[in-house]
Amino acid sequence: MQNTVTALRRLLSVEGVVVKDETATMRGLGAFETGPADFSDYMILEAASRENALPLWTFDANLSPAAGASQVPGV
Repeated sequence: MQNTVTALRRLLSVEGVVVKDETATMRGLGAFETGPADFSDYMILEAASRENALPLWTFDANLSPAAGASQVPGV
């Protein structure tokens, strides 16, 4: 996983690479670096947060402990 984080950080530092929301991307990357869920899950959580659509209900037991996420009951 550390290789993935390193590669993404390197990619984001390349001149000309533009992301839609750099702040959310860096927060998602930081959460991915320290948490158990996938990078894409943290990016979905960041998008939900940006749109004031929390809690984000998830079936993913790895994402559900993250702030703003909730496990779908009965899963």
